[in-house]
Amino acid sequence: MNFNLALFLLTAPSLASGALRGENRALNVDAIAGFGETLGKCTGATCGMWGDPHIVTCDGLTFDCQGIGIFTLMKNDMFNIQANFAGIGAQEQAMVANWGLTMGASVTNDVVIDFTNSTDGKPTPRIQLGFGEIDVPAPPSEKGCESMMTFSPTNMEGQSRSVENLTSCRARCASVDGCTAFSYWADGGCHLNDGNQAKVASNPSWSRAVVGYMEADGDGNKCGEVLTEADIPELTDADESANHGTIGPNCPLLMYVDGVMKDLSEVGADQDTYLLGDEGADYSVFKDGSVVKVQYKINDTNFAEVHLQQKGSGPGELWSCHWDFFFCLPAVLENSKTAKESIGLFGSVNGNTQDDWMDADGIVKSTIGTSHEDAFEYCVTNWCVSQQENIMIPHAGKTYEDHKCKDQPYTPWDVHNEECVLAADKIIAACANEVKALVYACELDCCAGGCGEPPLIPKLLSEDDEDIQYKFPVHNDCTENEFTKTGDDICTGESIVTLLKSTGGVDMPTNEPIIYGITANMEPNDNSAGLTVNFKVNNPFGNEADVYVKHEKSVLSGAFTDEVCDTKDNVVAGCDMAAVDVVVACHHYPDITPFALVQVYFAKSGANGDATVDKCCTTPDLAYDDVVMYTFEIQCECSEGIEAAV
Repeated sequence: MNFNLALFLLTAPSLASGALRGENRALNVDAIAGFGETLGKCTGATCGMWGDPHIVTCDGLTFDCQGIGIFTLMKNDMFNIQANFAGIGAQEQAMVANWGLTMGASVTNDVVIDFTNSTDGKPTPRIQLGFGEIDVPAPPSEKGCESMMTFSPTNMEGQSRSVENLTSCRARCASVDGCTAFSYWADGGCHLNDGNQAKVASNPSWSRAVVGYMEADGDGNKCGEVLTEADIPELTDADESANHGTIGPNCPLLMYVDGVMKDLSEVGADQDTYLLGDEGADYSVFKDGSVVKVQYKINDTNFAEVHLQQKGSGPGELWSCHWDFFFCLPAVLENSKTAKESIGLFGSVNGNTQDDWMDADGIVKSTIGTSHEDAFEYCVTNWCVSQQENIMIPHAGKTYEDHKCKDQPYTPWDVHNEECVLAADKIIAACANEVKALVYACELDCCAGGCGEPPLIPKLLSEDDEDIQYKFPVHNDCTENEFTKTGDDICTGESIVTLLKSTGGVDMPTNEPIIYGITANMEPNDNSAGLTVNFKVNNPFGNEADVYVKHEKSVLSGAFTDEVCDTKDNVVAGCDMAAVDVVVACHHYPDITPFALVQVYFAKSGANGDATVDKCCTTPDLAYDDVVMYTFEIQCECSEGIEAAV
């Protein structure tokens, strides 16, 4: 199985959202698409790809490929660049069979760059960089772990959730008296246990979880134990195994020069060194930490440059070694025939996004598609590399036939999918602040490997509708005329929201719900001993209102609850994207569906109610003449025997 054949990283920090450029980005770029950007010494048009591959053309058009095979990235009279998009293996294929990506997702395992000109009159070698192939039955870091299991209650007494990696979660358990086991979640959540909790199957709609014990399993493996050199899987091919270097978290680095494997066995992960050439050379390949930089000197002021950023958690892990790839054309090519007649997934280079889709003959498509299916079909129909055009060296004794594009139908993918390593609500929240052009890409990568560090995207992407190829997911819980995820929407044939009491002499309006945007079956994410439920509060009255939501919050590992109050002033009537957003601890009793109790107060709403806002929520000097209060019971999951609504 390929290093990139694995999907679903267990441990990753939250996605760092923000602008596409700035001091936190490694690449300094201009806000203008096309020429006028910088990548190291190169000051020309920049294009690239990252993740599962998400493409940004040199003119700033974004779309997703997700094909499997060898594809043309760019071809002109100066460069021929191809990439091997590797699919997932049999183990992971079973995990993501319901993604709608029938052949699975894909990531970039190899890139080959042929500079067809010369530098200083000398032929420039063709270079290929990749990670090789391995065959492992399970991620090395999960040896001794039980997947998709957890404990109930979630925490042992006196302990609560921490955020760390799997290894440090085990170390935390070792440091706490009485801790005998732990559960670890894909969002970094670590929970400790002492034998007084029952091991249970994890809810499939939650983030991926594993259980580990301090004692070794029957094979002598200890979940979360620090990996030794013997635990790191080797390449299946003897020559590749003997000649690879190391980059990033034990990822093997392979380099072919004009089709011949170069010995990088002395190149370590922490070593910064020239793999070819030197600082003064017209052509060089430099390993700079986890980035390989390829530079071509065109003349004293013009350079072409490639950055390959190693990504992933290591060989055989669930989000394995792969490349993010960015390429910069020399500035001298601006307005040139070479730039304008470039073909491939990176498009032509003329500042116009609308001609970046073309066929292999360079004939521009009359329209750019408006869906992910359009992008997929465009990618696999036009840019799969034929055997005659292939310049990619196969790994481990394989041939072109093993790596060529596979027949693969397109079916839709959705973030609400049990096979994602993170729960849908976490993915949506992590990607909510991304720029419009990157929301889908962010969500897909979060589903596949957890929300890790954002890509080093080397351009300010266009936000004009005509420059954005596909439609974007919208996860709003209400529109102007409709509220979604109400009590009637969550479970088939039953409502999980019940009005228990009205106070203030005003019946609850029936024209639209108060409780909506419900996420039931929420994974434990604070000190809760069990479930929590998340929802939004709508103001159903005509006027703006101050809204108070009194509820209970778990403290001391769920052994007790405290009364708290969420407040928001001047909530407008109807759909409000900034509505009150509440997370409530659930009550757990034998043979009863877990439930939460909430009191919702509306003040100065025009309803003329005579209730009083609870002292937990306000102060004596803030008095209202107009208050109504409704008490709700909200089930935290569907009743036994009732299925969740699709």
